[in-house]
Amino acid sequence: MSSKLDSLGSELSGIGSKLGGAHPGSNAFGVVGQALSGKLNGVFSSVEQHIGKISGAAQGASSKVKKTASSLHENEQHNKGLFNSIGSKLSGGGHSGGGGHGGRSGGGTTRSGRPGGGGGGGPIRRPGGGGRPGGGSGRPGGGGGYPGGGRPGGGYPGGGGGGGRRPGGYHPYARPPQPAPPRPPIDPNVPASTHNHVINGDYNANQNRPTGGHVLGPDAQGYPNPDPTKYGYGVQPGAGGPAQHNGVYNMNNPTIQYDPAYGNLSKPGMSTMFPQGVPGETVEQIGNQSWNSGAPSGGLHGNNKWSGSTNIPHYPYPHGPYMPGGQSQPPPYPYVGGKPINIEGYWNPNTGQSSTYYPSQNQ
Repeated sequence: MSSKLDSLGSELSGIGSKLGGAHPGSNAFGVVGQALSGKLNGVFSSVEQHIGKISGAAQGASSKVKKTASSLHENEQHNKGLFNSIGSKLSGGGHSGGGGHGGRSGGGTTRSGRPGGGGGGGPIRRPGGGGRPGGGSGRPGGGGGYPGGGRPGGGYPGGGGGGGRRPGGYHPYARPPQPAPPRPPIDPNVPASTHNHVINGDYNANQNRPTGGHVLGPDAQGYPNPDPTKYGYGVQPGAGGPAQHNGVYNMNNPTIQYDPAYGNLSKPGMSTMFPQGVPGETVEQIGNQSWNSGAPSGGLHGNNKWSGSTNIPHYPYPHGPYMPGGQSQPPPYPYVGGKPINIEGYWNPNTGQSSTYYPSQNQ
C-alpha cells in the first residue's frame, strides 16, 4: 500500500511540473493575449500548488503506512518468539502428541498419557467439552482431543460433548451408597430356646462345649426339655460362693447334667447362679420381666448386651425330709421371693431377640 501511495505522489508531482512548464508566454496572443496570459498563468499556478499539496499528502500517508507495517511486523515477531518459548518448555516437560488439547493444527502438544486428536486450532487450550458455544475447534471435541468430544460426562458448560462438570468425587462406575437394611423390631418375648439355654444348660456343637446352665438340677426338675441331644437337666449341685442378699451366688466350672447317653460335661470358667430353691418356671418369669417386653429397664448396650431388673416372683417354698416326730426340716437356703434381682444378657440385633440372660455379679 505504501508503494502505491509513493507512486501516486510521484505522478502528481510530474503533472504539476508539466502544468508549470505549460504557461503561455506574454506575447503568445498579442496585446489581448497579454491580459489573457496573466489570467492563465494565475490559473496554472493555482492548479500546480494544489497538485503539489496532494502529492505531499500522499507521500506523508505512505510514510505512516510504512511505520504501521513495521510495528505489526515487530509484534508478529514478538508473539512468535513467545509461542516458540512456550512450546519448547512444554516439549521439555515430557509432553507429546498430535494436537489433542490444542496447539497448532496437526502439530500441537497434549498432556502426557492423554490421547491426542486431529488438532485444535490456535494456541494450547485446556481440555473441554466441545469448544466454545457456536463454533471453533480449539477445544477438544470440536476437532479432536478426547474420543467422543471431551471427557466422559465432563467438559465446559455449553460445549458439545460433555454436558457440564460432574460433582466432586464422581466416578462413572461407582455404585450409589446403599441404605442400611432396616433393623427388625425388638421381640417382646424371650424365645423358649433362650429359657432352655439358661435353665437346662445347652451344648454348642460348633464349639464342642457346654454353655448356659444357671439353675441347679433339683430346681430345674420338671422344666421341659425339648431336645435331650442338645439341652441338659440343670447344673449338678456343688460347692459355690457365698450367697448375696437375694440368694445369687457364683460357681466355678459348673457341671451340666445331660442325658445319660451323653454324660455330664463341665463348663469352664465361673457362672452366676440363680438362688437355690427358685424353680425353673420362676426363673423363666424373671427372664421375661427383666427383658421388659423388649425394653429392658437397664437398656441395650454396646457389644449387644442388655440389662434389666425385677423382683423375684413368689414361689412355693420347698421343705426338706421329715424328721422323727413328723416334723419337716426347712432347706438350708432362705426364701427370697419378692426381693429385687439384677439381670443381664446378650441379644441378637438381627432378630431383635434375647439370646441369653443370667444374674448380674452386682446385686
